[in-house]
Amino acid sequence: MKIPQDADGDAMRRVLEHGSDPASPMDIDFMIACPDVASADKIAPLAAASGYSVRLLLMRKTTRSPATAR
Repeated sequence: MKIPQDADGDAMRRVLEHGSDPASPMDIDFMIACPDVASADKIAPLAAASGYSVRLLLMRKTTRSPATAR
């Protein structure tokens, strides 16, 4: 299997390193960041209606960027 040398390839290599078989179905967790609760409340039922399992989490606001938050 040829894996690209980019961020997607990095993610795939991490999946393979943990022993996952790319030929088998697997659950993938992902996040959608919304600007506010009202937006999340509109998006959640749309995702659920498409068959996704949805969980809303309220994140604490910070003035630091995610890369530097501690």
